[in-house]
Amino acid sequence: MENFRLNHDILLSILALCDTSSAAALMRTCSTVYKEGARYVLAGDVRVEGEDNLWSFLFFIVSEGMNRFRFLRRLSLSLGRIMDEELAFVLEGALKTMSHLNSLTIHKAEDLLLSRKRLRLVISRIPTLRHLELYNAQKLTCRLVKDLHVGLKSLRLGYGQLARPSGGVSPFLETVDEQQVQQYHPVSLCKQVAPTLEELFIARGMGGYPLPDDSVTYPHMRKLMLEDDLPNASAYIRKFPNLTYLSVTSNYGVNGSFADYSEEYLLCRQNNITEHLRGITWKHLRTYQGQLLGLYLIAPLCPIERLIFKQTVDRSSLSLLRPVLDTAKPTHLDITFLGNPLGPSPLEIPAVLREPVCASLESLKISITLDRADRDGDIGVCTESLLSSLASLPLSSLHLTIVTGGLVDPTRPTIESDPKDPEGVIVTYVPYPLVPVERSLDVFEPLTYAQKVADAVPTIQDVTIRVCGPREKHARGTRLRRGRDGAMETARL
Repeated sequence: MENFRLNHDILLSILALCDTSSAAALMRTCSTVYKEGARYVLAGDVRVEGEDNLWSFLFFIVSEGMNRFRFLRRLSLSLGRIMDEELAFVLEGALKTMSHLNSLTIHKAEDLLLSRKRLRLVISRIPTLRHLELYNAQKLTCRLVKDLHVGLKSLRLGYGQLARPSGGVSPFLETVDEQQVQQYHPVSLCKQVAPTLEELFIARGMGGYPLPDDSVTYPHMRKLMLEDDLPNASAYIRKFPNLTYLSVTSNYGVNGSFADYSEEYLLCRQNNITEHLRGITWKHLRTYQGQLLGLYLIAPLCPIERLIFKQTVDRSSLSLLRPVLDTAKPTHLDITFLGNPLGPSPLEIPAVLREPVCASLESLKISITLDRADRDGDIGVCTESLLSSLASLPLSSLHLTIVTGGLVDPTRPTIESDPKDPEGVIVTYVPYPLVPVERSLDVFEPLTYAQKVADAVPTIQDVTIRVCGPREKHARGTRLRRGRDGAMETARL
């Protein structure tokens, strides 16, 4: 074993499969691997947190005659405060040498830029930079975006918050003078990269602030993601005419119900509808993936093929679904509910699916988490109601998942005297009896229901039915697919 040597190529193959820390440890075992290992350590996402780790990273990357810079493609920096002057100086020099850097993420960007003025200029001139993420953006960060002279393809910009003298924080944009706030609108900030920008994500956005008219448009902008309380769509409609993907999240009234803020929501929606009615609406929008409330507020009047509502929809938001579907007229709908939406109300799913707004629906995915309000329900009755609505649709695919969630505390304490200790007690826990909806779920058979769907919907090609519970009962489900002979066959989940 003393003469055993592992093949050099095998060592490099092992290195390529290691995570960053394991690869770094392996590099210290062999001088040859140390020289060639940098390409593997720097090949993936390089995340640096804190000043000490930044010093270590900078020492590492400047070693070997500055040859390691060419391997770095994606870098993320997260520093908790303004850097000391020497570290900021070294970082500036390193950024100038990152000749192949494609993606850069900076958390607490404002603090980093305050550390050294020239950092803003250096970052804005990295020639290979295509993807940029900046968080805690304030004045200096916004100036960086405005000064970009690169062929940027995607930008994620999170506006920051400022501490108030009286305590707490205020969104940065609320601290800016009303006469100047429009210059911080993302459409204004990104003018320099308008010819190349394809994706834009904005967190803590502009709310109701309008954008002054100008001639700049973004011809290649395809993907827009907004986190904005009451979004104003006007600028995005006019400046991003070729949008194909949209996502909107609103946290306005997040702790209340829709009814508590219905007037504000309705006013925001009506203002955006007015903008769309001017004839400049999105004509190429194909996918919306986000929040139901967000789509209700932004109110596009164009068809949208795919609607994916990943954020849970509760009972208070059911009234938003019909007006959204009325304009979108989707062919694919993916929606997640908290609480059973399969009841008899005109706002619930069986009634909505019978409306003309769903006449083009080809793919439907419904995920339901039952809650305490569903305790006395009957899954059999609800799913039969859904089945009658599905029969009129041109569905090719159905995916239905039902999870019991937090219906009841599954155990209850029983307190008895301890025979070995007259003053002591013994506490044991016994399960609560199943509530009615759990009993109905216990006897629900996914395969039987899937076969009913196949019989009721002549266009169906794929049916997946899954239930989880009640309690600790293992998830069970089935999938049927139509075979070449036209018969439905059992397929893997």
